[in-house]
Amino acid sequence: MMSKNKYSRILVMLAAVISGGAWGATPVCSQYMGRPTRVNETPTITSQAISIGADVPVGTVLLTINANNTAQANSLPSITCAPASDGSTYNINQYLRLFGVARPVAGWTGQYAGALYQTDVSGIGFAIVNRDGTTAGQAIQNATPVLKWTTPISPPGFSFYYGNRISVVFIKTGPISPGVISGASLTRVVLSASSSITTTGLETTPWITQFTGSIPVTVSTCNVASSPTVSLGKHNIETYFGSGRQNSTPWVPFSVLLSGCTQFLGTNATGTVELLTTSSATYSNWQTNYLQTTFVPVYGVIDDAQAIMRLQPVTGSATGVGIQIAQDTGAVDPVAFSFSTGLRQDIRTNVPGSIAIPMKARYIRNGTDPVRPGLANSRTVFTVNYR
Repeated sequence: MMSKNKYSRILVMLAAVISGGAWGATPVCSQYMGRPTRVNETPTITSQAISIGADVPVGTVLLTINANNTAQANSLPSITCAPASDGSTYNINQYLRLFGVARPVAGWTGQYAGALYQTDVSGIGFAIVNRDGTTAGQAIQNATPVLKWTTPISPPGFSFYYGNRISVVFIKTGPISPGVISGASLTRVVLSASSSITTTGLETTPWITQFTGSIPVTVSTCNVASSPTVSLGKHNIETYFGSGRQNSTPWVPFSVLLSGCTQFLGTNATGTVELLTTSSATYSNWQTNYLQTTFVPVYGVIDDAQAIMRLQPVTGSATGVGIQIAQDTGAVDPVAFSFSTGLRQDIRTNVPGSIAIPMKARYIRNGTDPVRPGLANSRTVFTVNYR
């Protein structure tokens, strides 16, 4: 009996030792090589004014600012985490969240639907987009954190730094009014961290970003000064038309004049700002504003691809010819365009005033129909879109 009791005690003691091993020390995370465990940054997004054409389609990306973290690696928040006492692997999960007032763009179904928010300027929304980790390219929603990285911690432990590359994307959401987008009005972006097991010393918000600075916004548009009347002159048929002749009259220059034009400074730029620095964003890839002018002939089209229109069908009108219009670029020969696509003229100016759309017109032979003299008038309705 004595030996049985002694054996029982030994079994109990072993059970206690084994059971006690499951309640070992909690893993500790701590500062790594003197680097910070948390940073609060205020990158400046200040830009020259962007000019948005009044007719730019809704859904167009107007400006993208890429916030990088490559300038000062030693300033990145970093930690070292000890392994679990039982040798198992646990995870440090990193999430991106938005904090502060973020007003969703109501009814938005375009790019970044559910994650596009209003700016200070009517008609412009913004999205905060993750640019690294397992969810690169995903926009962050106000109430839903986005998983960025999962870092496994296994024996003998692991040291790492937090990366946090993001973009601010500005998109046209409706009619735009001139104004200023304030960086301070954009929501804060918080990188949070959590452990899959109980851990001490883990900084739960290692990275907080609040943008500063401002971006002026102007709306580019003009008024049509007048509808031009172009005199193509009187011409002798034998001089220009027939076998061995050019079958067209000389080009006549004219212009569509626009007045009251605002600034055209460009848009659709890509900006880069280095996080953890105080420098302002630098911008590249500015896209020039442009005028897109289309023409709809009143009396019909002879050749769409060459912008040749029919003459007014009245008693005594000429036959066998049409009127061709083209873009005057200053070269000897103007540039042909089609009625269906119109013509494009890039424009960049920081001085309000007037703008001319230079063009040329001429009579041209209409196929093989015989050319007969008579009235040779026509009309076209033009529309200028500001992009």
